[in-house]
Amino acid sequence: MTPPSFQYKALTPAGNGLDVVFTALKQKEISATSVPQLLSPGKRTGSLVPIQLGIIADLPIAQTPSERMLVLLQQTLMPLLAEQLHERVTSCFITIVLPDKKSTRYIPHLVEIIEQFILDQTRHLSTEKQPTIEYIHENEPLMHSFLSGQAKLHRGECERFIFGGVDSFINIRAIRDFEKNHGSIRKEGNADAPLLGEGAVFIALSAQSPVLALISPIQESLLTKGPAYWLTNRSPRLRTTFEWFSCIQKHSDLEQLTELDIQKWIGHLGAALFPLQMALGFFLMIRHTIGSEINVVLYDDKNTEQIHLQRYHRYQQSSTDPA
Repeated sequence: MTPPSFQYKALTPAGNGLDVVFTALKQKEISATSVPQLLSPGKRTGSLVPIQLGIIADLPIAQTPSERMLVLLQQTLMPLLAEQLHERVTSCFITIVLPDKKSTRYIPHLVEIIEQFILDQTRHLSTEKQPTIEYIHENEPLMHSFLSGQAKLHRGECERFIFGGVDSFINIRAIRDFEKNHGSIRKEGNADAPLLGEGAVFIALSAQSPVLALISPIQESLLTKGPAYWLTNRSPRLRTTFEWFSCIQKHSDLEQLTELDIQKWIGHLGAALFPLQMALGFFLMIRHTIGSEINVVLYDDKNTEQIHLQRYHRYQQSSTDPA
């Protein structure tokens, strides 16, 4: 049995499934929900107003952050692992992106909790089929981590590479901490402030995937031919918007560029944000055949690097080898 080249599981405030997320982004729909029990002082009057959150509607608010993350993993990562067993995949390498250790969203012993959770879910697997798991945090080099896993896949060190993340801002401590450090979160009448959210997104790739991810400098890879999609995670703040347009306006050939701004329209998904970008990028390249260019942009402070997805027919060792 030949495994599919690309599989995914996604839970986001915009819905479950990358086709739903893509449609929401194109329509610039804000999937925010007012939660009456979570209030915050309004900037103008000081009165208490509902905090708008990008929540997943079928997850109860009362859960603790760790319980919420495990439910998200149960509905995304676990089904993917089950599919690998069904397809008789004998070796699987998994990279899980978690919240920054210094954030209020990071729970002590989170890795141990997840390890035990996955062990309980995969006890029926043979020792040979137990997945190898790597953990990385959202403030670490995510692009390079993805390319490292991709290189393991193409070198034959694993049959399947699963990459994803899980996070939730839906708890009082995370909301208050974010408001303290960022000045504001999205409320009624304040569409430029960040929208807090939650989600889990995992993709599973085989070596047969017709898409290769590479890192390239923004200054060089901006010079694309024809229309291109850019999947960005930039903050909705006006300053970030100004920096973005200042960066691209130097290139006249980008007049047809289409940007899908995930953070603005879906919400700040924390550790799940970059995995959603990657999943959408592969989804667009493989499922929609919209053209030859997809740019998945992950900004650093200097806006210097991005991941670029390109089509290929057969992987060959070259100067562009992600290893």
